[in-house]
Amino acid sequence: MVKRIKPSERLTGKIRDVLDVLFYGPFAVLKHIKIQLALIALMFAFGTFVFMHFQDLAPLAAFTASVSTITTIGIYAPNIVSMPPVEQVIMVFMFIVSVGLAASLVQSIVTTVVSREVLKEELVIKKVGRLERHIIVAGEGRLLIDVSNSLKKLHVEHVILTSEKDSVKTFIHGGTLAIYGRPVDAQRALELANAKRASVLVCTFDDDGDNLLLAMNAKKLNPKIKILISVKDKALANSLQSSDFDMVLPVFDITSHVLVQAALSQDVVGVFLRKNDETREYPLILEFVVKRSQKLDKMHNRTIMVLSDGKILANPSQNAQIKQGDRLYVFSETLKEAQALKAFFETR
Repeated sequence: MVKRIKPSERLTGKIRDVLDVLFYGPFAVLKHIKIQLALIALMFAFGTFVFMHFQDLAPLAAFTASVSTITTIGIYAPNIVSMPPVEQVIMVFMFIVSVGLAASLVQSIVTTVVSREVLKEELVIKKVGRLERHIIVAGEGRLLIDVSNSLKKLHVEHVILTSEKDSVKTFIHGGTLAIYGRPVDAQRALELANAKRASVLVCTFDDDGDNLLLAMNAKKLNPKIKILISVKDKALANSLQSSDFDMVLPVFDITSHVLVQAALSQDVVGVFLRKNDETREYPLILEFVVKRSQKLDKMHNRTIMVLSDGKILANPSQNAQIKQGDRLYVFSETLKEAQALKAFFETR
């Protein structure tokens, strides 16, 4: 069962967010600059060794000289003429490296430290790690956005998993939890999205192979997770109907089917989706306007609801009274049956 966000949990979540910034934030930034820090430390250590060995300086003095040389400050300048050739070669190497690599590393560190984006993304990953029974919406493009917006309106806790880096930033700025992950690194991406504790995975990638790869990896991580997967290839959709996935939606097939039915009959207002559908013809919901007052009679088996004076009567009985102007919403298995129902209503 999916988890809805309760009002009381919102305040708790905000407090946790503040604590994350205070205590986890610095470590999150350090994680992103650990390689740069390690390289600079290695360069300083190498320079310290050189000055200790060739100049007979004490460790602290040698370290100061190393930092001075690598950062091009130039506090310590040994006599070049008295240097042995080996030390001269090493010093030339250090100068070349310090001018290019050291400056680049320092700039990279400063940029990362002052960047809010890095911190925000790391804090999102931390927050997602605490979730449970949430929905993971994986994919890209318009369908991903629409699914997320619908879940947001229902206050359902969910995480976006997408391979579009710009989209991650956009979602996070909009207050939605989003994580960058590629289908080729499906297991790692799903682990970041906390798939082991999620209740549902919705796959909406444009590529059917990406959706399939993500869905299979999710089942390995969490056998109980509910999988909803959209596919474009009709043959693939048919072959997946008997799989462990809970629902396989051939989006193009459904869209074309509904458009054709709607084109042939203006009474079509909806369509039912079924997990196993060998005929690939989807049941319809038809809307009819009652022309004269009468009992629902035999049509009650087909009628889902009646809309009368703005009020809904669901699953009406056989003796239900319908009047002129009421709207009937009727179930039909096929388009052929829908046309027969239309003809039936036109004669009543």
